[in-house]
Amino acid sequence: LPSVFTCPQCGEEAIRVKLPQGAGSAIVQCGSCGLKREFEATPSSQVVDIYCMFTDTFYAKDRPPVEKSEQKPEQPASTP
Repeated sequence: LPSVFTCPQCGEEAIRVKLPQGAGSAIVQCGSCGLKREFEATPSSQVVDIYCMFTDTFYAKDRPPVEKSEQKPEQPASTP
């Protein structure tokens, strides 16, 4: 199973899931854009289960909209 996942916000492969031993709060965080959420984990929870909960929550229709950064699109390099 993977240990690093794709971030639904920035598209980078930078999501890590910190899963507690036993039950407790699992932390999902993107190392690129900083998106972070906590989820309750059970003793049988796996990293991929928590990531799926994270993406389900992110794409839910009733979630508040994500503010987009004001970055300019990259311009292709000109060739001489």
